[in-house]
Amino acid sequence: MTDVGAPVPSGTGPVKAAYGAGRGHLSPAQRAVCHLVEGERLLYVCPTELDPLLPPRLPRRLRVGRAARLRWWAPLTCLLSTVLRLGDYWLGWDLWTLGPTVWEYFFDWCRRPYRMVRRAVRGGVWGGGYESEAGRFVVAVRNAPPWRHGEHDRLLLAVTSHRLLALPWKAPSAGEQEEISAQFPQGAFRNRREPLPAGRRLRVALEFRDGSWVGLVVKSEQEAKALTAAWG
Repeated sequence: MTDVGAPVPSGTGPVKAAYGAGRGHLSPAQRAVCHLVEGERLLYVCPTELDPLLPPRLPRRLRVGRAARLRWWAPLTCLLSTVLRLGDYWLGWDLWTLGPTVWEYFFDWCRRPYRMVRRAVRGGVWGGGYESEAGRFVVAVRNAPPWRHGEHDRLLLAVTSHRLLALPWKAPSAGEQEEISAQFPQGAFRNRREPLPAGRRLRVALEFRDGSWVGLVVKSEQEAKALTAAWG
């Protein structure tokens, strides 16, 4: 965890972030600071992701992207995403993909039995269902821009003096306005009181006021401690 010299609006205090600025992009702290209001302080921000044992995609009724809702469109977006991803890897294209690639679908299909066994052995990774506040959080992360296909699992999580902010994993392009995927006021979230099973040191559990909760994965134990301390 390093101190980041990001531009801080009036009334905010020091900013602590887990990662520095990437090439050509704002740092996580700088992105979060852009959403603060007068008198709001940024307490902690770090990239994180939904627990991989969660269902990997939303039910069709909860997806908001047109391409994700139409079955006939899915094979085409998969092929185009594969081409774009290969172009990005080999030719350095800086393009958005339309959704999962061919190999991501294949690996997802292979991992389903593994996830079922892991959930049975290691316990649950969320509770409350899609209609709960934890469910709204999961839906917001899965449907994050730019391509709202219901399968995103990574996010930028920021804790401020006023609220919890979930931002899209991908930083917006220059000149674009970034939208907040989900936000919850202080008092509506906390660290889950029931401890996670032993051996899950890089996982944290975010609990909401209705009792629902969701597991998140971070990069290090230091991040886990700092994040849970920030949201209380």
